[in-house]
Amino acid sequence: MDVTQLKTQRKSFRISFTVCANKIDAELTKEIPNVKQLSILKSQIGDKFAHLKTCQRDITDLILKGDDANNIYKEDFQSAENYRDQYCELKTGNIMDKPTGLPETRIIEKRPSKLPRIELKRFNVDAKEYLAFWS
Repeated sequence: MDVTQLKTQRKSFRISFTVCANKIDAELTKEIPNVKQLSILKSQIGDKFAHLKTCQRDITDLILKGDDANNIYKEDFQSAENYRDQYCELKTGNIMDKPTGLPETRIIEKRPSKLPRIELKRFNVDAKEYLAFWS
């Protein structure tokens, strides 16, 4: 394949990646996000990023074989790096910051209890009471 065909393919991968990223952002902005939907979207965006990564690798290989490789590679690398950063941010940061839909931990209130008072025997130094105290 030549570079223009690969760039067209990469464009469609980027569009599908962006659509999936927007769905994740929309789900995370909800008050209570759906955990099942988030896990589905997470696996989808991982798959889309894998396709985008392989396509980007093929484009990079073809660009580096060309004559004006340095300037074109810098521009192409920067745009690819933006998608990598966005993927890493979605994969780690945002998903961990939001609640997972699990019920909140309840604060247990201290309830008053009516138990009898226990009074301990005290040993007064009298030797006659020594055995009775320890039995």
